[in-house]
Amino acid sequence: GDPAKEEDPKAYLLEENTFTQCGHDLAIAVRFNLELVLTELISFEQRYTAMEVLDDLGNTPLHFCAYYGRRGMASQLLSMLSEGWWRAVLAKNKEGLTPLEVAR
Repeated sequence: GDPAKEEDPKAYLLEENTFTQCGHDLAIAVRFNLELVLTELISFEQRYTAMEVLDDLGNTPLHFCAYYGRRGMASQLLSMLSEGWWRAVLAKNKEGLTPLEVAR
């Protein structure tokens, strides 16, 4: 197996090697803690489509928020969903992990 994946599976799922494959603006804003950029992007995105964007490993922007400890950004993303927030919280990536499970 991949030694990086075995050492820290969460890092493997969300760090540089897989993050660069995502390339989605919301995930980039979360990764680099760009709250104003995230706010602007949210205003341009469709409510549900923004949270349905997945990287190659099935991570949503909320997975990135959880992994990098971006509570305020997670709150922004969830607030745009109103009643559908629970779907984002329960979304699983390809490893079967929810955003809460990838949180550090």
